[in-house]
Amino acid sequence: MKNNNIFISVLVTIIIILVICIVALIFVNMGKNKQTIASSSQVSQESSESSEPEPSSSEPEESSSETPSKSPEKIDITDSGIYDEDENCLDVLVKTGDVTFANKNVDGNITIDAKGETAEINLEYLNVSGDIIVNNFEGNLNLNDVSITGNIIVNSFGGKELSLNNTLANELRLISVSHEYFPIISVSDRTQLNKALIYRGAILRQKDLAPSTTGFTHIGIGGYKPRLWHDITLENVTNCYLTVNYPSNICLSGNTNIHEAYAYKQSHFYGNGSVQYLFIKGNNVSYDKITGFVSNPEKFSVQKGGEMVNRQTLGIAQAKPDKPENSSKPQQKPDDIIDKPDLPKE
Repeated sequence: MKNNNIFISVLVTIIIILVICIVALIFVNMGKNKQTIASSSQVSQESSESSEPEPSSSEPEESSSETPSKSPEKIDITDSGIYDEDENCLDVLVKTGDVTFANKNVDGNITIDAKGETAEINLEYLNVSGDIIVNNFEGNLNLNDVSITGNIIVNSFGGKELSLNNTLANELRLISVSHEYFPIISVSDRTQLNKALIYRGAILRQKDLAPSTTGFTHIGIGGYKPRLWHDITLENVTNCYLTVNYPSNICLSGNTNIHEAYAYKQSHFYGNGSVQYLFIKGNNVSYDKITGFVSNPEKFSVQKGGEMVNRQTLGIAQAKPDKPENSSKPQQKPDDIIDKPDLPKE
């Protein structure tokens, strides 16, 4: 019996030791698992951190993200609308009316070829390195804040008015009109035209000019071949030269004050305006009244008030020589301007 008790005690002791060992192993394994998990987590975190892109030491180059600048192109306008994007362009062709074309640098010509169109066209805030050419157009044409290196050439115009506001150009040529009434060419603000060559009847008007701006500097009247006289009206045109190379009736309207007029062809001056110096360069020149002086050194035929007076120099006050000594005239001499302009062929 005693031996049995000893055996049972030993067996119990062994079982307890085994249990303790098993529990110890379990705890050891749990510790190892935690360490492994922690290590894996750390490695994973380090891996994820290392996989993140490092911030660039310099900002990305702008040129790689920007769209390359567009090269200037020719523009054809066939639909009415407003074309006012800031851009550079080459030659422009306008084929319709009711168009506003603005905010451009034009490296070439602007050509209007819109036959039969009567809705107006507006050209605004432009720099034009070539010419503005009107081939066919029946509506009004307005230029506002336009700088033109070349000329304004009107080959065929059917509108009532060509308006130039704060516009700079070397020369304007009105060659032909497509109607019976006379178009109005008006200049305002700081508009400056070195020459205006008029080959058809027209009304030239100055209005609201800025101080020290002359508007029309030199006006030349020409034509192609003998036909009806031109009817030219000058409204409030001041301090400019006038050369007449085609038979014309010239109405000096409003406050018109022509500094010097040179009449090479038969012409008649009338109206309430004035001419400071009228130089007779051809026969059959007549006038109702001239408030300045009339010079006729070559004894051409002159009519005053409808009465022919031959071979005399006439003047309201007195006769003056061809080149007045005391006068506040523009700097450029008449010989340098529109003496006998080259006229285009029909």
